[in-house]
Amino acid sequence: MIQIYQTATGALHGLAPYAALAARLVIGVMFALSGWCKLTNAEQHAKMRRSLQEAGIRAPEVQGWLVAACELLFGGLLVLGLATPLGAGVLAIICLVALFTVTGKEIEGASPLMRLSSLLYKPEVLLLTLLTWLIVAGPGSLSLDGALGLS
Repeated sequence: MIQIYQTATGALHGLAPYAALAARLVIGVMFALSGWCKLTNAEQHAKMRRSLQEAGIRAPEVQGWLVAACELLFGGLLVLGLATPLGAGVLAIICLVALFTVTGKEIEGASPLMRLSSLLYKPEVLLLTLLTWLIVAGPGSLSLDGALGLS
């Protein structure tokens, strides 16, 4: 039984580069598209600016452009697997700010366990977890970082 388990998990470990690629692609495309929409669509930019204002972020007009540009740039870098720790780090900071300013206000629950459950259910928490994994583990071999020997 142990031999079967070891064989199965050994085969799964061979898929690690594909898991890193999938995580980078999904997160990178999500952020890049989000940034693109905020930069090119006035309605999306206005929505972002309002969110920043309501969260009490200083200079929401400037910050809105900055955050959108960072989402586009660093999301694109994640897709390519280039400068992955830097890109994942910047995007993690964006997630942290969103979690502590906007999303954090949406956490509900009558008990600490219910509030924790509500917090862990937020997409920013999952994104932070995956971005942290990319920072620590690297982009995988199926990346420009890997091809250039940077990871």
